[in-house]
Order: sequence, then structure tokens, then C-alpha cells
Amino acid sequence: MEQIDEAKIRKSIIEFSSMPYERKLPERALYPFSQLNYLTGGMELGEISIVAGETGSGKTTFISQVVDNIIKEDRVFCVYGESTLKKQQQNTYRQMAGYGKEKYQYVTYQKNGKDTNVGAYFVSEEIEQKIKEKTKGKLFYYDTRLGMTINTILKVIDYCHTNGNINYFVLDNLMQIETTTTDEIKEQKDCFEKLRRYVTEHDIHICVLAHYRKTSDVGVIRRRLEEIAGTSAIGNKGATAINIIRLDNVDKSSKAYKSLKAIVRLNNYELDQADAVIEVLKTRFNKLGFVCLKYDRISNSYYECDKINEDKPEPEKSVVYETTKQSCFYDMVPIEESSLSEDEKKNLEEIFG
Repeated sequence: MEQIDEAKIRKSIIEFSSMPYERKLPERALYPFSQLNYLTGGMELGEISIVAGETGSGKTTFISQVVDNIIKEDRVFCVYGESTLKKQQQNTYRQMAGYGKEKYQYVTYQKNGKDTNVGAYFVSEEIEQKIKEKTKGKLFYYDTRLGMTINTILKVIDYCHTNGNINYFVLDNLMQIETTTTDEIKEQKDCFEKLRRYVTEHDIHICVLAHYRKTSDVGVIRRRLEEIAGTSAIGNKGATAINIIRLDNVDKSSKAYKSLKAIVRLNNYELDQADAVIEVLKTRFNKLGFVCLKYDRISNSYYECDKINEDKPEPEKSVVYETTKQSCFYDMVPIEESSLSEDEKKNLEEIFG
């Protein structure tokens, strides 16, 4: 047994009644989407949040908007391992510029002195200066050439927190952390445990982006928390976890889509009007549910869809459904049927058969 000084042991034992009781909410950053804040309670200090999704689902697009929201009141440090700093900078400028074609200029790619049919939108010089003023001293990127081992990343995070008073961090994504042993699963578990321990000990928040494991099933739309690539500890140790589902490459005639559409409608959104949907897979003690989003191509940004009935009160219980694997799709099984109206039950019976 490890030898520990008795004085340290006594100091580690805290009498409950001696602890001060505070009637205030812990500090947190909020998402740029109102319903997502309602469901999750935002990004609380001392916790890890997980943003999961398939490759190309829009995770980085989503988190860049989250960063834009954080720097309105706080500072944030981002580790982008999947894309170059230049590419991420371009995306961030577009997203921070927001909606409005007058803020952008379209640049056509030229080859051999001739215009091609390839091009992209860039923010105007005026908008560029405004964004530089807005982000100065608030937004910081990590130069990954220093290294992507977990120990190196934690040392940089500690330096930023201790010397730069930065409390919010983004890690995009977990799979980019370099492994140094042949047991990759165990090392990923150890990496996440090191992150979790630092987060709780130093009262910061880290938002971790993660992929799902590859599946051979055709037509899968919703995914389970335990299907996040790597060890199951990733999903278990995050305080909140959300799944981003991109809808433009989904078969709208499939049973999986129709099932999702019915469930989303019970959450007061119309899925056919959305370009993406966020499913809240896990929260501290808040609610599970869905948030529908529209996508603007010019600004490369998401916007929250209008609800079907803005005056409809939020249900007391989460209207969510478990996913059970059946052949080549995930069907949806109700958890709280008693909370549904007769019309809603009939709607589900028509879909599920």
C-alpha cells in the first residue's frame, strides 16, 4: 500500500457541515443556440463536454460558433489537430462575420491567367478589422508543431490557464492525440482520464470533439454514446454529450429518417425544415432532446430553426427514445409513452407499424 503522510490524510477528510453552502449557479459559458442551453445548462467549469458526429457532420463548424459565443465574455484556447491553422482561421472569419452577403466578397480561382468555376467567399477588409478587434487577447490557437502527445497538450493548457487566465478550451479532436504505445485503447482511456482530472482540479472546461466508430450498417442516422471511437470511458466521463447529425446526405424516404422526424416533431421541431439536428445524448441532471438547425453556406454557420409552436410549454419529462439495432437501421423505441397525446401515439404507430 502506498505510504501517505498522516497529516495529509487528515487534511483530505472534510466534515460536511463545515463546508459553506452557496446559493448561486457555477460559472459557465453558453451555446449560441437557446434550446441547447435549456437542455444542457451550457458548458460548466470543472466539466468536459463532448461533441460527437460522423466525419463531415459539421462538428468543427459547430464548435467555431461556440468559440465565437464564448469570447463575448471570456477567453478561449483551441487545439485544432485535423485542419491547418490557415484553414481554421478562414472558417472562423466567415462564421464571426455572420449572415449578410454584403459582408463578403467572392474570389474566383484562376489557372493560367483564366477564371475557373472554383471559388470561395472571403470577408471584406472592413469586417476583417472588426473581427481582429473582437478577438484580440481573447482567442488563441495552438501550433501543433510543438507536439500532440497528451502530456504536451496538458502542459500548454496549464500554461494558458495559469499565465493567461484562460478557462475554456477546445480539443478538435480526440483521435489526433498521438499515442506512444501499442495499446491504443488503454492509452486513449488514460489520456481522457488525465484531461478529466486536470479539468476538475483546476476548474476549467474542455470541449472535446470525437468521431464515431465506423459501421457497416447502411442507413444509420442516430448513434449511441458508447459508439464514440476509442474507449467507452470517453462517453462515460463527459458531463454532457451531443451528437450532430447532418441531414443533406440522409435518405428522406428511409424508415430511420421517418422515425427521427416523428421524434423531433414531439420536441416541437419540423425536421424537413432543418439542415442538421443536434441530439443531446447525455447531460448532468438536465433534459435530453433535440435542436434543429439551418445552415448558411456563405457564412458557413448554423442558425436555430423556429419551433412549430413557440408558445408550447416545455414537457416536464424528456421526450426521447432509445435506439435499438435492427437489421440495417436503428429503430426508435419510446421511453415515456404516458407523456404522449393520443394524436402523437397514433403518429408513432403509423411509422413504427
